[in-house]
Amino acid sequence: MLALSGGRLWTEFRVIQENMPTVFYVSPLTATVNQSTVFTVKGNYLTDNIGLSISGCTTITALEGGTATQRRFRCVPTATGAKQATVKADGKTLFNFTVNVLPLPACVPKIVYAGVESTSSDGTVEKGQSITHKWKVRNSQLSGIYPAFTLKAGQMGWIEVQFTLQESGDLKIWVDIINEKGESLSALSGGRLWTEFKVIPDNSTVFEVSPLTANFYESTVFTIRGNNLPASTAFWIAECASLTNLGGTATQWQFRCTPSYSKGVKEGVVKDKPGGTLLHSFTVNVQW
Repeated sequence: MLALSGGRLWTEFRVIQENMPTVFYVSPLTATVNQSTVFTVKGNYLTDNIGLSISGCTTITALEGGTATQRRFRCVPTATGAKQATVKADGKTLFNFTVNVLPLPACVPKIVYAGVESTSSDGTVEKGQSITHKWKVRNSQLSGIYPAFTLKAGQMGWIEVQFTLQESGDLKIWVDIINEKGESLSALSGGRLWTEFKVIPDNSTVFEVSPLTANFYESTVFTIRGNNLPASTAFWIAECASLTNLGGTATQWQFRCTPSYSKGVKEGVVKDKPGGTLLHSFTVNVQW
């Protein structure tokens, strides 16, 4: 019948091409050594199999809340200098870039210790801020500026002190460690346990806030860059919901929020603390 009718029977198939993940850029391109940093990958068709690797950056963690256009990762750079980095999907390289890892700024506390397992502080501090400093010891006694406290054999615990910094500048405190025999571990080890705080001076400065454009109802990470940024740094953008402080350093601080309610130009401010002194004002263009 086909030959007699002069025609053929055919079917046309259209093959659907899978959307391939594409990376536009990664930010920030600078980080501080030994400071936790959040990196944002921007692109299209970004799926859960997207991975980030940065040379010398330990414990890379994919953060929740990723979308097809944005994925975020957190890691801690362990060495300074230019570090090669890659974004991959299923082992295939999508994007190469370089991160410049900077040394610690002067106002980050420097921890030096001897004769104990570990020591920690609450991080960067500012004038007038009350902080707690802790030392972790095993089977030892702390004496000196603290009331004596002894841990029984096999125990481990925290010894802590609270104080308020009254002036800007340097503050150094120290204690002696004494073992169960009454011997000074400071004398035996040739050193003392001490902590030096670099207290943030009053002249906090903001250079810039980025980005200055954002998509309506899309979670966005905003980065503040400056000098002497206090731990109490406050951030606000009109009609930006779910504002979250992601933390930072004395030279860079990050906040996340979601532009909501309407598009257009939105006012924003950075202050040294909630309700405090204005450090920087800016505008963000919210688009569809």
